[in-house]
Amino acid sequence: MIDFDSIFDDDDDPASPEDLRRDRLARDDREIFEGKRLHEVKATMSMSRAGRRDSDSQTFRATRAGPNGQEEAIGLTFRGQRLDDLKSGALLAEMEKERRAELAKGKDIDPSREVDLTGAWKMRRWKDAAGKEHKAFDLLVASWTFTSKTGERVTEGAAPSVKMATREDERSAAVRAKAADRAQARSARPARSDGAVEI
Repeated sequence: MIDFDSIFDDDDDPASPEDLRRDRLARDDREIFEGKRLHEVKATMSMSRAGRRDSDSQTFRATRAGPNGQEEAIGLTFRGQRLDDLKSGALLAEMEKERRAELAKGKDIDPSREVDLTGAWKMRRWKDAAGKEHKAFDLLVASWTFTSKTGERVTEGAAPSVKMATREDERSAAVRAKAADRAQARSARPARSDGAVEI
């Protein structure tokens, strides 16, 4: 006899959109945030992108107040599910609405918003045509909060679900890296004719 109940078991139902989002966030968190330190950053985000665009990661241009009080440029990188959250969320929708309204008046502007973000820093290095090395910092964004046009505080994205590094973890890693650099520098020094190594 055929057990029709087992054939049409509810356990085989496809996952809900919320379940799929949660699973994708968990995968993203393991790839992006695990072992990194979470930082809180206040920045002015624009709609203009930095670098190439792809389907799973986009970096937006932003500025923030630097350590010396001067404005500094940073990148805000949204990846995976958080990029989808950004595209379907209120922040970009408001900025796009403002841009279209200004375009209708004949003004081509790049709207910006003050945003409170949480994320992990990532340093980028590159060389220019003259061979000079440059570096810049991007924030891998986990969540973001802004004040809407109606005065409502809106939070989008999600806090990471994985173990984050602490300040003490970072300090220990920096000490280990410095010791490794010193050991490498010592081993690279030329030996003297009597076999000793210059210190």
